[in-house]
Parts: sequence; C-alpha cells; structure tokens
Amino acid sequence: MSQVFMNCPNTGNPVYVGLNMEFNELESHELDTAEMTLEKCTLCGKDHVFRMRDLFLRSDGGG
Repeated sequence: MSQVFMNCPNTGNPVYVGLNMEFNELESHELDTAEMTLEKCTLCGKDHVFRMRDLFLRSDGGG
C-alpha cells in the first residue's frame, strides 16, 4: 500500500494525510466536492481542508 499525501499550503512540502491505498483505488474515487480535514499538520501545526484531487501517492517501499 502506498501512503497518501497532500502539499501543506503553508510550507509547500508533502504531508502524510493518514491514509494508505493503491493507485487504482485513488484513481477510482470521483473528484467530488466533498471536503476532508487534516487536523494538526505535522509540518505547520494548522488544520487543512482538502479534496481528493489534492492528493497524491508515495510508495511505501514495500514489494
């Protein structure tokens, strides 16, 4: 499983949002307008609202 990230709007750096999924799972979700919240960003300490289209995957290095 890959880790799901978004870019912190304050630092511009990738931050893990606490989700794990495969690429096909992420791609299968419709880019709807539902908003989710990342509470206490590990980079800046603020809460961030995001949508599915804001997310990207990073491999966990597993086989």
